[in-house]
Amino acid sequence: MEIEYTVKIKDKHNPPVFDEELGKGVVAKVTIDFKDANEDDYKHLRFIRAVYERGEELMDDYFEVTFDLTKFDLE
Repeated sequence: MEIEYTVKIKDKHNPPVFDEELGKGVVAKVTIDFKDANEDDYKHLRFIRAVYERGEELMDDYFEVTFDLTKFDLE
C-alpha cells in the first residue's frame, strides 16, 4: 500500500508557492510504500499509528524551529 504525504505550511500563515506543480505552501510530496500492507491493515490502530508517526518524522525532517534569546529582563 502506498500513501502520499504532503508536507506544507498551513494556509493560515499565508505561505508562498515554492513550486507551481506542488501548490501554495507545499514543501514536498513524499510517497511511502508500506510493503505488504492492505486495506484491512488500515483498520488496525497499530498500522494507523505507524502512518501517523511517519508523518511526524517527515515534519521533523523538513522543518526545524530555533530560538535566540533577544531580551533578558528580570524586572
